[in-house]
Amino acid sequence: MRTFMLEASEDSPYVLMDYEEGKIIIKGRSFMEDTLPFQEAIIDWFRTYISFSNKPFTIELELEYLNSSSHQMLLFIIAELNKYYIFGQQISITWSFFNEDEYMKDVIEECQKIFEIPIKEYALV
Repeated sequence: MRTFMLEASEDSPYVLMDYEEGKIIIKGRSFMEDTLPFQEAIIDWFRTYISFSNKPFTIELELEYLNSSSHQMLLFIIAELNKYYIFGQQISITWSFFNEDEYMKDVIEECQKIFEIPIKEYALV
């Protein structure tokens, strides 16, 4: 299994899926309208990771902006990871956001209420 990276584009965030470290980093802005290929790439990589490793796993999010399609995509990804967490996979999420970003704070709180995966939030200045 290999590490996989997607450079940020004008409408999608930077993504690093690191097998050795056991983590996914998603950072930047997401304006994607068709999120399905992006979402499937992340979920497929994670499913493969789980089949090769039972090490603890982390997701690091630092998102400046999400449109409605990207918001739904993110909820779907976290829901998929939550299934593995419920069945014993050690998964945690660290979510950084800009302190004045009320929308992102609301999205984080929504996820904390819906999902069992621990989500630690960090406000950036």
